[in-house]
Amino acid sequence: TDEAIKFFNRMPRYWKVADFGSGDCRLSRSVPQRVTNIDIYEHEGQKVTVCHMAQTPLESSSRNAVCMCLSLMGSDYHLALREAWRVLKPEGVLWIAETRSRFETPDGKNPILQKFLRCMSKLGFQLTREDRPSNVFLILVFQKCAPEDHAAAVTGKPARIRKSRWPGLKPSAFAKRPSKVDSLKKEFSLQFKNK
Repeated sequence: TDEAIKFFNRMPRYWKVADFGSGDCRLSRSVPQRVTNIDIYEHEGQKVTVCHMAQTPLESSSRNAVCMCLSLMGSDYHLALREAWRVLKPEGVLWIAETRSRFETPDGKNPILQKFLRCMSKLGFQLTREDRPSNVFLILVFQKCAPEDHAAAVTGKPARIRKSRWPGLKPSAFAKRPSKVDSLKKEFSLQFKNK
């Protein structure tokens, strides 16, 4: 989140930003833009739109930027990226931070990343920046453009790319301390197992 805060503090104050997978909502508390927090869980004391990132209530072409910080978790992550394209204004910015281990092999090769970038291009995102601020994190910044799919470009809807075309991202090798949210998730899943 620190890198996202640095990035958005350099961007125009008038921007409207959607934080997909907002977690503790730190971004919205740390930048001058109006940030809509999107998460599947409520966070005490924070205003959060509780929903799946693939189906937000945000209007089409309504946001200057979407932030996805460690948010590409589910096997359906491509649907959240499609939703990000839908809610972004033309030439809007998609800022993604993920752990490098999800895209790269220990020897520094990145066939998963290359496949991911090809799918992003087909979806309608142009890569404008690729950065590795540490040995752990990868930052990708995209700009919304017309999708390669002509039919999608004509209708103004995001391109449909079959799930099988998107790379399966490796589990994250980044370990964080368990939080209150993690405890609630575990408790919630145990309740359903016992029923």
